[in-house]
Amino acid sequence: MPPKSSSLQNDKVDDQVQLKIARPRVPSTFLLASLAPVASWLILRALLSSSVALPALYISLAFSIIGGVAVIWLTPRLGRAFVHAGLKGKDLLKDRDEVV
Repeated sequence: MPPKSSSLQNDKVDDQVQLKIARPRVPSTFLLASLAPVASWLILRALLSSSVALPALYISLAFSIIGGVAVIWLTPRLGRAFVHAGLKGKDLLKDRDEVV
């Protein structure tokens, strides 16, 4: 009968590897879907209305919202690919020396 410790060690190694790649948090679909019309409204209001005092400010805010939604949506989906490609970093605001 083979020793059980080797299979337990393999399970521990597999668990440790899985712990390094954290499961991504899924952003709220409602939040992402509600911000798209807001950004579209800001762009259309700045382009179509002549009464807007600072149209560049409206468009800048709209593109900031679009960029934020893109980052929130893409980060969980691309995180695992970056880890598998070997791209990693260190959180400089933490005291620990863990590699993220």
